[in-house]
Amino acid sequence: MADTHDTTRKLVLYRALYRFNRSFARIQYNIENLIGGRTVPEEFGNVWRDRLSETQSEINRRLTSILNEREAADTSRFGTINEQREENARRKKKR
Repeated sequence: MADTHDTTRKLVLYRALYRFNRSFARIQYNIENLIGGRTVPEEFGNVWRDRLSETQSEINRRLTSILNEREAADTSRFGTINEQREENARRKKKR
């Protein structure tokens, strides 16, 4: 049976990843507005966008790495559980 605590921890990470990316998209949009409104020079905005994209990529890389490790562990764990369940069903069927 799935561990509710593990499921909740993964959900928190997936939500955080979504919210980070949504926030980055909003910041990118605001930078575009600042450039478009000629509030800041385009070269400043380009530097900000590049730095923002780099930061976003790093956060995404690290969070998805953590998620990938957890999903791989779950696949292994649940695979073993299912194999045991199937073996028990076969044994019962032979009786």
